Amino acid sequence: MTKLQQAIKAELFAGATAEEIKSVVDQMNDAYCIVTAFKAGTKVCKICNEIHPISEFNKRTQNKDGLNASCKSCLKTWNKEYKANKARAKAQLESFQTA
Repeated sequence: MTKLQQAIKAELFAGATAEEIKSVVDQMNDAYCIVTAFKAGTKVCKICNEIHPISEFNKRTQNKDGLNASCKSCLKTWNKEYKANKARAKAQLESFQTA
């Protein structure tokens, strides 16, 4: 336990009754359980930086967690832009070569 954690603990429990301490510890445990359950079923998209359920990510076995880094909707948008840019570049190249 760090000195900061010790100081916070001492300040938090200074003059508190056993019931108050138990209440605070129970609240902290409940909060920890909620956060752990939330983290287990969600992931942050690296493109939009939003939290999505795991079902919104495609599988990718190369990644540590087995999921793609970007959500399905961001990938769909990226793919549309990529294909449009590729088609535009191809058309420009063909017009340059025929001129």
